[in-house]
Amino acid sequence: MTASGTHEGELPGPLPPSGAPLRESAVAVHRIQDGRIVEHWSNRDDLGLMQQLGVIHLPGQ
Repeated sequence: MTASGTHEGELPGPLPPSGAPLRESAVAVHRIQDGRIVEHWSNRDDLGLMQQLGVIHLPGQ
């Protein structure tokens, strides 16, 4: 999935609102048994999000 929005609230750190447009992708996997979710795994691209906020810079950027 992909979520997008605007950084309008403080993030942990603290990281004050920047007004920057943000986009983050994630993958979620659910195992369903007897019609119920019995396991859930997820992975978000938090590194990409921190790069968009200017918190983390990779070599060559």
